[in-house]
Amino acid sequence: MYFDLSRVPMRTRLEVLDNHQRNLERYGRSYWDKSPWERKLDLAGIDTNAKLTKGDDAVNAVQHFAPATRATDKGTTVCANAIRAGCQKPCLDDTGRGAFATVQASRLYKTMLWTQKPDEYLDYFHKREMPRLQRIAKRKGKPLALRLNGTSDIDWSFLAEQYPDVIWYDYTKHPERLGNTPDNYHLTLSYSEKEPEYAAECIEALNSGHNLAIVCKSAAIHADLVERGSWRGYPTVNGELSDQRFLDPRGGYVVLLTPKGKAKRDTSGFTVGY
Repeated sequence: MYFDLSRVPMRTRLEVLDNHQRNLERYGRSYWDKSPWERKLDLAGIDTNAKLTKGDDAVNAVQHFAPATRATDKGTTVCANAIRAGCQKPCLDDTGRGAFATVQASRLYKTMLWTQKPDEYLDYFHKREMPRLQRIAKRKGKPLALRLNGTSDIDWSFLAEQYPDVIWYDYTKHPERLGNTPDNYHLTLSYSEKEPEYAAECIEALNSGHNLAIVCKSAAIHADLVERGSWRGYPTVNGELSDQRFLDPRGGYVVLLTPKGKAKRDTSGFTVGY
């Protein structure tokens, strides 16, 4: 086994071992024994969902980790404010392609690569992943837009600084990161009303000119707010038209998103109304 399974929750350990055994029985081999180089692993997928394909201004690549604490050591997480913001349960991890077991296994592998072998992850990122993505972007004649936090919330500023010609973008639930990233790293703050203190920090950031994303309680509310063009007095952007948040107008706009998967039944305060 390439990873130390004693460092992940029991549920994840059993999931990995089951996947490992099924791979051995079906194919006579398992990628859980292999390094990313041996697997020829793609860390980020290109145009893997409908929202990515709607944006034609760049080659859009997104990396998905297993979210929150699913594949990390006890006491650590790849989404530090997930519980505070109420988004751990309604996470998008199992929506779309995430519903497939093979996709879930790949996300677990990538998360453990980052959390257990960060030096190997970064070596692979610099030597294989980024050159691969840059070749694709060059072939298509478009800039590369990279979002490493598809289902995580890690500060990748240190990587963005090393690739100034790449557009970096993410959603975040860390208000303190706004305005403290490289110029090529665009962050959109994700709103939640689960904790009043966090909600107040988000509105403060919005009033300071940073953009805020909200997940509406229903598609009907989303459509109504899009038609109105405002949310609680703030101008809005229809976030369902494209995933390219770096193209949104700046200056305190609210990005309207529809609920997906388990978020459609959320009552924590993560999804909001008028």
